[in-house]
Amino acid sequence: MNKRTLCTCLAGILTLPISILASAETLPDRLERPASQSHRVTSKLFTDLVTVGGKAIAVGADGSVLTVTSEDNYQQAEVPVDLLLTAVDFVDDTLGWAVGHDGALLMTTNGGRSWTKELDGIAIGELMRASAEEKVTRLEQATEENPDDADLALKLEDAIFKLEDIEAGMEYGPALPLMDIEFIDESTGFAVGAYGMAVETRDGGQSWQYIAGIDNPYSFHLNAVFSPAPGVVLVAGENGLLFRSMDKGTTWEPPREVGFSSLYNFVPGSGAEVLALGFGGTLFVSRDQGETWDQLDTGSSDTLFGGTSLSNGGVLLAQRGGLLYSEDLQEFKHWPAPGRSLWMDVVEPTAGQLILGGQAGIKTLSLNDVLGGVE
Repeated sequence: MNKRTLCTCLAGILTLPISILASAETLPDRLERPASQSHRVTSKLFTDLVTVGGKAIAVGADGSVLTVTSEDNYQQAEVPVDLLLTAVDFVDDTLGWAVGHDGALLMTTNGGRSWTKELDGIAIGELMRASAEEKVTRLEQATEENPDDADLALKLEDAIFKLEDIEAGMEYGPALPLMDIEFIDESTGFAVGAYGMAVETRDGGQSWQYIAGIDNPYSFHLNAVFSPAPGVVLVAGENGLLFRSMDKGTTWEPPREVGFSSLYNFVPGSGAEVLALGFGGTLFVSRDQGETWDQLDTGSSDTLFGGTSLSNGGVLLAQRGGLLYSEDLQEFKHWPAPGRSLWMDVVEPTAGQLILGGQAGIKTLSLNDVLGGVE
């Protein structure tokens, strides 16, 4: 699939997470305008959820962040931006991070009750330009020292094109979204997004750097980042591309191609299993921290967006029309949601209680309700 045609309008049929790119209005001040408090907030689009202290933290449209125990029992957070938030991650019960459109990167230190903006697309653009300029300078020097090296000349040409592309994009302002964020400890975190955006921090968010070590010369979208084990970091993106680091992101291995469909998320399975899921029902499993991947047959062609491992040892995956359930990653059963709503994520904050987020807002269910209704 051509990455330049990925962005489709959310007002139509939402088939790709990156399609959310085109859904929000373009406003010059939404990075500075606080999210509005609303009594109808639970009916908005929610894109990602995480379990924190027996509750769910959900992020979504218009800067909405909720602490949820049920559909009728929630608290809306104070958020400094009025734009679509795409992912959330917590280090512990108090320290959390969220990302979204226009490169917004937010932090909370009080368990999600209030958030501050720590980074945005303007600053990320400067980081990307500085990294690209450094690469051009380095290659120019190498080319001068080796004028007959055709490979160096080609690398310099590509680097100059990348720099010009970054500068052209900056003229339009901070328009591109961050799609995911993952902190592997209090100090070390990674955020990835559209057209190859990737930044990291080694000091708890006090400073951020562009990740130049990910080999993504064609700037494919990077949709998900996940750490399945200490020191291991996985990044997934368009066209089945998957990147891995075994040393906390200090170095990155050459990209793997895990199938041909775009990957949108990682979900931990039971034990050492990691699931990579995405477009058209694509689902792969790795049992060796991302070294090798095996494709799974879910029997569904509906795109998978998120999911969770369960207290009973099974796994639930969120998609258009409902949920997929499996106890063994061999047989998958479908739970049909009313109206075939699109669900982006599901979590189990306490054993047997499920909270879903998606196009229809927030929904709570019992695990028994789902298991009793699977087909």
